Amino acid sequence: MNPGPASPSPRIDATVVRRLLRHEAEVHAIPGRTLRDLGDAILLHDPTEPEPFWNRIEAIQWPTDASGFDRRLAEVGVLFASIGRQPHFWTLPPYDEPRDLIAPRGGGGSAFRPDKLMSLGISAPGDILTAATDALGMTGDLTGSEQTTLIDYLTDNGSNPTLDLNDYDTRNRKLHGLFALLMQMPAYQLQ
Repeated sequence: MNPGPASPSPRIDATVVRRLLRHEAEVHAIPGRTLRDLGDAILLHDPTEPEPFWNRIEAIQWPTDASGFDRRLAEVGVLFASIGRQPHFWTLPPYDEPRDLIAPRGGGGSAFRPDKLMSLGISAPGDILTAATDALGMTGDLTGSEQTTLIDYLTDNGSNPTLDLNDYDTRNRKLHGLFALLMQMPAYQLQ
């Protein structure tokens, strides 16, 4: 019998997880790497190695309101640009704040505008995936199994064979999520 998704242990809260993540980052912070506690997140940076694993932000405790979140996201984007790295976020949704870094904040505000990168008139999942990978400069970089997994994500495992990207909820849930998943993949991170 499947008991369903596991819930976080009541003994393990965000503070404990943050201490564990900090400990792991300290272990990874060999001489030459920098570990910075930003107060609301932890940054590990390696000035000689561009691999995202060594250049990440984790233990995120950011504002949940739209303007505060967007401001902090922009600041972290500038921070990554200043160290010459693409932003890479390690997230643990049950413990990070906000729990969902993709969904728009208060009143639906979101700084991410996929319509500036691709047409929202596309409805076939494979075409949506191709347009998104083209927009991110990842054309032809995904394996067949990665493509299948992402199409399964878009279609809820085939139960929705087409998507209406002009629908606000579909665009915010599926298209924003697709871009977030693509930007976490090695094919994007190692460009």
